[in-house]
Amino acid sequence: MTRHWPNWRSGFAEARVSIMQYMDWYNRSGPHASLGKKTPDEAYAVMLPTIELAA
Repeated sequence: MTRHWPNWRSGFAEARVSIMQYMDWYNRSGPHASLGKKTPDEAYAVMLPTIELAA
């Protein structure tokens, strides 16, 4: 059975925007205990010099 959803593409676009906004908020929000009291962005930034040296 095939269902035809009206405006399904705009629904995906809206969902993508909402998910990206949530991910941005989450990565910049308060510190996480599992990351040593750093935000995900801060924890990633600390790894960057290591990643660049390995490449």
